[in-house]
Amino acid sequence: MKAPEEFLRRAVARSINEILRGFRDEAPTLHSLLLELLEGRRPSGADPDYFLDSDRFPFLHLPFWVVGDFEDVGSEAPFLADTVRSSVAGYYCIRLVDDLMDESDRFRLALLPVAQALQLGFVAPYRRHFPGDHPFWAFLDGTWIAAAESTARDHRMEEIGENEFRAVSARKVAAARIPTFAACSFAGMEHGAPEWLAFVDALGVFEQFMDDFFDWHR
Repeated sequence: MKAPEEFLRRAVARSINEILRGFRDEAPTLHSLLLELLEGRRPSGADPDYFLDSDRFPFLHLPFWVVGDFEDVGSEAPFLADTVRSSVAGYYCIRLVDDLMDESDRFRLALLPVAQALQLGFVAPYRRHFPGDHPFWAFLDGTWIAAAESTARDHRMEEIGENEFRAVSARKVAAARIPTFAACSFAGMEHGAPEWLAFVDALGVFEQFMDDFFDWHR
């Protein structure tokens, strides 16, 4: 299905504003650092267009595709909005770490505490939908750690063949499996989760290949 674009655009804008407002109110130093990070990106990382560009990996759309085709977002709206909020915070966190690994300077090192706060923002929205003993939490923990492991291994490898690329490099976008699995669980479609996760994995291989190729070309 195609995600309701206006709903998604509003959810992204609201998520960005909520993240920035939370930082401003509770951690003004982190707020100023995050603003510097976002304004250093063009198009602005604090703009919904940055997340919804047609060339970007569709990690925000995945829960919408899982939930199914609908004319109007109804009872799923709070859950879907929370997946957007979580994924926006998670993206900022992952992007920050990747930038630091690519080019370590004093400014990026100062951003490390921002990553700590963003990780909380990534996890917190799901607490409203899944109790503490739900299988989702074990899946989130394992997937988040696996994605971090892939990022670390990829950074240390000097030569990458096809097998290493599929097993390691392409897994750097594995965090997109989390909102996908969450949507399967929320919709009572746990039986379909393996197929959806296989789709996300295959899409991740394609995404990372294209990203690496054009990074090399530039």
